[in-house]
Amino acid sequence: MYKHKINKELGITLISLVVTIIVLLLLAGISVQMLTGNNGILIRAGQSKNETEEAELIEKAKLDIMNYQISKSKVDLTEKKLDKILAQYGEVITGEGNTKVLKTSDGNLQIPISKIYNGNLKTSTISESDEVDYYGEVIDYDVDLGIDIDGNSQYDWKIFYNDGTNIYIIAEDYVKLDNGLMPEIPGRIIDNNKPYSLYWNLSERMVPSGKTGSIDIFGDDAPNGTKYIANKYLLDWKEKVTSPQTESNEPNAKMAAVLMDTDLWSYNEITEKGFTNSNLIIEQLKSDNLNELNAIGSPTMEMWVKSWNQKHGKKSDDENKVQLYYDSNYSGYFIGETEMPSSNRSVDVNLTGKTGYEEDELYFPRKSQVEGCAAYWLASPSADAKTCVAGVYFNGFVGDNGFERTWLGIRPIVRIPSDITAIWNNSTKIWNMIKK
Repeated sequence: MYKHKINKELGITLISLVVTIIVLLLLAGISVQMLTGNNGILIRAGQSKNETEEAELIEKAKLDIMNYQISKSKVDLTEKKLDKILAQYGEVITGEGNTKVLKTSDGNLQIPISKIYNGNLKTSTISESDEVDYYGEVIDYDVDLGIDIDGNSQYDWKIFYNDGTNIYIIAEDYVKLDNGLMPEIPGRIIDNNKPYSLYWNLSERMVPSGKTGSIDIFGDDAPNGTKYIANKYLLDWKEKVTSPQTESNEPNAKMAAVLMDTDLWSYNEITEKGFTNSNLIIEQLKSDNLNELNAIGSPTMEMWVKSWNQKHGKKSDDENKVQLYYDSNYSGYFIGETEMPSSNRSVDVNLTGKTGYEEDELYFPRKSQVEGCAAYWLASPSADAKTCVAGVYFNGFVGDNGFERTWLGIRPIVRIPSDITAIWNNSTKIWNMIKK
């Protein structure tokens, strides 16, 4: 009798245990579902966190936009400027339904732009812009400079300077001299071991037939494009070099004349490839004398300094920026960080470690030598000696170089006429040239 009772109690106990376990499993499943389900506590907590972060970011971005509009007295933004303001938070991309969204840097949020800014967005046009944050950006100028230093199919052209009337664009890097666009230059030494270097034979004095150097830059026989650029960018030097000096005493001026001779350089052709509304635009340009583009071998000292100061000139609260100055004597130009640079030496500037050197490839496209090329010429004679021309070194120095030096190359400049402007293509991130 006792044995049967024990077995019965044991059986009841096992059944109770199984039932308890099942109940506990059901409760655990319900708890997990409540925590991790589509509408669970954890999901809702994450959504709440994202919503809070999104709201905070939207408020910060709206404040940035408002501050910009107040500082510039502008009601509407350009698409490019809006992208720039939002770049500190992430990247503007095209989302579902072809709508623009801000994808945050951590990838956690994609916020519709309409939640941040729902005003009008104007087309970004260089000729109407009062900012220089586009300096160094690519423009769709279509002259192919050949295979670049890194073996890519062609170089890009970048916006270098805007004088308020014309845009000046520059080759993004040192240009090889065997690209088919290099002119015949009297006195130039051909060196196949230095494909990027342009230098002269001192004994030939660079006096080709019909080209006598410095006076020709300003003379009646100079090409129209050369006179335009020279008279604009060498005006303060003109009287010093032409009187009482003679061209035979100014070999460095002859080299500058070669670099600035717009009849020599072949970087000034435009075809329909470079325009968004190709056929009509090309016909308009041809009828308006397309040859007014004018190309020179390298930027002048004035051009370089003015471009630098517009983009990286020292602001009152920015100790890592440098304001540059230049002056000249009868031999040429000198450069410095004071309003009266030293006139007996032109190597007065070392921009190593400064904002424009460290972060901006527009002025220093390379931080090392390449196949013996360590700098590029500026199309301005140097005050240091009558055999010296200005140049920009890879290591941050701007100064003088003898024109027989073998380690300097060129970065051609093209002047885009005032009747051509450029609009920002937000899809390709390139400026498209158009007829005004």
